[in-house]
Amino acid sequence: MTNRVMIVGCPRSGTTILQTILASHPEVLGIFETHFYCVLCSSNKWARKLGLTPKKATEILNDIQREYGYHQSQNIRLLSSKYASSLFVKTLDDAASNLGKKVWIEKTPQHLFYIDYIKRLTENIKFIHIERKPESVISSLYHASVVYPHIWPYNTKEKSFELWKESYLSNQKYRGMEDHFFITLNELIKRPSEHLGRIWNFMKVEAIEGVENRQNEGFRTIKEKGKEWL
Repeated sequence: MTNRVMIVGCPRSGTTILQTILASHPEVLGIFETHFYCVLCSSNKWARKLGLTPKKATEILNDIQREYGYHQSQNIRLLSSKYASSLFVKTLDDAASNLGKKVWIEKTPQHLFYIDYIKRLTENIKFIHIERKPESVISSLYHASVVYPHIWPYNTKEKSFELWKESYLSNQKYRGMEDHFFITLNELIKRPSEHLGRIWNFMKVEAIEGVENRQNEGFRTIKEKGKEWL
């Protein structure tokens, strides 16, 4: 069976660098931000109660299926949210299996706020939570929102603080729970081999030394300074 992992946390906490490192493992398939469950959990309370799938969620699902070679478009009217979730997971399971991977690891930071919803719809998903010093997260959120206002809406320090606070409280709900692994960005930077070893064990893949130093396209080693995403 394919192991399923999601990386979650407050945006600007290091989710991207963590996934990049983990996805460099030969047994791991990295899936970038899908925002699938953020969209699947409709803002319309009646749609949620009836288990209906929003059009946008179906579009995301169809895009993912096309990316991995599945060409059957889903009928929006016939798709319940539970069935949509099962298709999402099965697509990633099959993609990992076809590529000879033991684990897929999806990274959407905001899935942190939908963990209970995800658990109601599917099974056997593990979560890796990454955290960062609050002052660094708040500063980074604010900076990103000033530079890229069309992407990041946290253009005041108060808004940035509120997102960090909401994320912190959400993380606290799952601390110490089975199938939830917590790491800080500082731990990852200061002692990568030690903490990656624990993550490999959590993911049930063979430990490989030095993956934190591998360079993928568009990525420089974790030890570099001055990265804009930080």
